[in-house]
Amino acid sequence: MSLKLPLINPYMVKEANFRHGVNCAVGGATVLNDPFNVTRNITTAKDNRPLRSQLLKTIVKGIRQVIRYGAKRIVVPGIFPLGCFPYYLTMFSSLDYEDYDEFGCLKAYNELVMYHNDFLERALSILKLEYSNVAIKYIDYYAAVKSILERPSYFGFNKKSILKACCGIGGQYNYDDDILCGTSEVQACSDSAKYLHWDGIHLTEKAYYYVAERVINGISSKEFQCLQ
Repeated sequence: MSLKLPLINPYMVKEANFRHGVNCAVGGATVLNDPFNVTRNITTAKDNRPLRSQLLKTIVKGIRQVIRYGAKRIVVPGIFPLGCFPYYLTMFSSLDYEDYDEFGCLKAYNELVMYHNDFLERALSILKLEYSNVAIKYIDYYAAVKSILERPSYFGFNKKSILKACCGIGGQYNYDDDILCGTSEVQACSDSAKYLHWDGIHLTEKAYYYVAERVINGISSKEFQCLQ
């Protein structure tokens, strides 16, 4: 809305106007498809570095494809600090305090995310050289959330609930994988604007507002706007 553009329509609405873009979002979608993971017996793990090459190849392939379709301005986000999300904190909790950082997040998962983001940035740098007539912008989701964790009160969040889900039930992080937000047993908190996390997997509207600010500032840069 800040860019004065309409909300884009989902790709399944065939009769929609896609002049300003198309929403291809799919809930729970991953870079690599299910057959890839299943045949290799891959599940969520603390350290999946061997997958880095395959993941990046798939992402780069997708970017090349949209460039072939005519895209001239491309925004590529990194990954959030997943070790700070209620889902991961609950499902992969540890009794060893050294597994947690100063914010209470799981170090191993955040290190893996930083590892991925670093190599993604490197891959994008190479693409920028290859496609000098295309603006490719990396958006640092990790840093956006980290800045909130460093100063939650400054952004208006409650420090005591910064790692808890607003819409959830039970446990240290108000998250239960068997009783999720949206079911009749679960009620949302009274003021989601005080929470960073909505349901343990997604951020709250207010948190996404600050993330969106970073995106808008990034794509409002001279480098991105002055492309011929």
